[in-house]
Amino acid sequence: MGSEENTVSLDERNRVVLAYLCLSRDRKFFKVSEAQRLKLIDSLFSFGAQVAEEVKKEFGTDDPRRIVEMMGLKVVGEDRGIRGTLLKRSEYRPARKEIAIYRDSLNQLMKEVAAEDLSDKLIKLLLSHELFHHIEHTRRLSIPKMFKMTWFKLGPLSLNVKIAATSEVAAHAFAQALLNIEHSPMVFDYLTYIFYTSRAKG
Repeated sequence: MGSEENTVSLDERNRVVLAYLCLSRDRKFFKVSEAQRLKLIDSLFSFGAQVAEEVKKEFGTDDPRRIVEMMGLKVVGEDRGIRGTLLKRSEYRPARKEIAIYRDSLNQLMKEVAAEDLSDKLIKLLLSHELFHHIEHTRRLSIPKMFKMTWFKLGPLSLNVKIAATSEVAAHAFAQALLNIEHSPMVFDYLTYIFYTSRAKG
């Protein structure tokens, strides 16, 4: 039993570390205390999971493909995910009400990682992630504004910090909760980046 608890604990620690790395790309993240940073990450995890539960209840399924279809979103496959040093696996396009899955960058990762049904699992992850951005757009949510942090406060005056990447962390939390998976989907972001940069150097 102790070993199972340690595994769960390790998964959660890794999840926090990956979220921390994502948010730390913005220097404003370091303008607040460590306690505020960790509280922010926890709040984003909770929010993403909450939205996932609402969606499952509303549509009666946790299959992102069915939810996307019921929401009237179109899914398209393209080969423009690798553009110079830019690497993208998927994209939500609000104006067209569609989700683009970039096959070239997806195929690159699948060549490097040997795992059963990896393609299907990755597509579900990508659809779930972009589904959150669709919900974010249609509900007119501003995740950076919702989860702003106080940098400086003096009486009634305060300076707040807003970080754009909070939207990404919440989207990953949503995907993880919707699909009920143990590991953070952010793992694939870093694997893709590592494989891409190693090939570029090689």
